[in-house]
Amino acid sequence: MATEEGSRSQRLDEVVVSATRSEIAVVDAPQSVTVISEKEIMASPFERVEDILRFSAGIYNTSHYGWQTGGRISHLSMRGTGRNRMLMMIDGVPLNDNFNNTIAWVAWGLIPREAIERIEIVRGPTSAAYGSEGLGGVINIITKNPAKKRQSSVKATAGSGKTYGASAFHSQTISDAGFLVSADYEQSDGFYMVDPEGIEAYTTKRHRDSLKGFGKATYMPGDRTNIVNTTKGKRLMGRKQAEEEGLAVLSAFFSTHYAKSLFSPSDAAKKSAGLRFEILPLKDPMRAKPGDEIAFKVLFDEKPLSGLSLYTQNGDKATTDAAGTARLTMPDTDKVLLYARHRIDVKGDDQKDYEIFTTFLTFEANHEI
Repeated sequence: MATEEGSRSQRLDEVVVSATRSEIAVVDAPQSVTVISEKEIMASPFERVEDILRFSAGIYNTSHYGWQTGGRISHLSMRGTGRNRMLMMIDGVPLNDNFNNTIAWVAWGLIPREAIERIEIVRGPTSAAYGSEGLGGVINIITKNPAKKRQSSVKATAGSGKTYGASAFHSQTISDAGFLVSADYEQSDGFYMVDPEGIEAYTTKRHRDSLKGFGKATYMPGDRTNIVNTTKGKRLMGRKQAEEEGLAVLSAFFSTHYAKSLFSPSDAAKKSAGLRFEILPLKDPMRAKPGDEIAFKVLFDEKPLSGLSLYTQNGDKATTDAAGTARLTMPDTDKVLLYARHRIDVKGDDQKDYEIFTTFLTFEANHEI
């Protein structure tokens, strides 16, 4: 949900990347697309991805619940093309084994569901974008990124058929680096297929002993720059280094930059990118014509900033109100650049006296929609 002018709110369109290999709203996708959200995944009574997917329209699962494949062979098919003509991906990386494609080897069931952010399903031919494996469609499992705040969970389960399980999940970000680890163990005697005539040879016990693990590490190079004001001008260095070089330091500060670009007209343009300092349009600016007035909200740590100046590349300026909203008239130019700066004074820090944050928003306007 996105708040606009106080209490007014509206639902933002879901955005997918699998349909066109770039961000696009579901409503604008050229094919039939379904997104299974994290909330739906965690609310499902099933632990395995293959069982979560079996209730999606257009997907046929040839296995029953008793088969204990360990997620190494795909039993899914889409649009009648066969299980070896449906592309399975994790974070956009294909999992299909082309060497044994007739068997449809896909090690896709080894990711614990706690590590999944969403699952995107694209139905219909996608071979132009993904090759022959995408003839029937694409299933893209998108995993979570490390959380900004530490998250941990531990779960234990027990059920009939001597079924026991346990899972653990941990995610956090430390400075510019983050990591996520998830593990899941399940042991079960599984589904018993008992022959009605009592023939022992036809009675099957599907024992399961499964261990899943997933890890992900990220590193976002910091955009922060150490700058000192000295009697000889500004220098790109810290206070300590400047003093060691014999420079008289007047003040020291950190400068951090954020940037966001919009590439295609969509209501998804109003969705936050999760930046610490961000310019958020309340209306898709790429559909605007010269002279149209567009409202933008400026957020810092997800909170609106009031009294802040928002600039265009032409030098036009607007000041945010109490709700953090500023209104700018769209210039008569195709490419638009907006930017804002925010300063925070720092006390008790030997390395800096204040921090300066700069955020940019770029897009192409004047689209004839």
